[in-house]
Amino acid sequence: MPENYFSDIKLLDHIFTNLISNAIKYSNINSEIKIIGKTMDDCIAIRIIDYGIGIPQKDLQNVGKKFYRATNSLSVAGTGIGIYLTKHFIDLLSGKLIIDSKENFGTNVTIILKK
Repeated sequence: MPENYFSDIKLLDHIFTNLISNAIKYSNINSEIKIIGKTMDDCIAIRIIDYGIGIPQKDLQNVGKKFYRATNSLSVAGTGIGIYLTKHFIDLLSGKLIIDSKENFGTNVTIILKK
């Protein structure tokens, strides 16, 4: 049975546009990107998986800070403001952003939003 989720469409648009765009930007051409959704009793979870350059372990704690960029991403165009705003918008929706990554293997980004 399909479920509905009601929220701020503009915030959701920015969140998913940024995260999917980052997955593409930091992956090789023709690399696979997966988007998986799961509905639970009290929340929904959406995971975006890429097999790109990944984020070094030492940089993970700083991802989402204003203008911060991982040390291995400096050759790719960007400012670091996109993920900062994305994290802020998820916070506004009382959600949670979880980033799991391994350098040279890819990144899993999970967004958990309360129903």
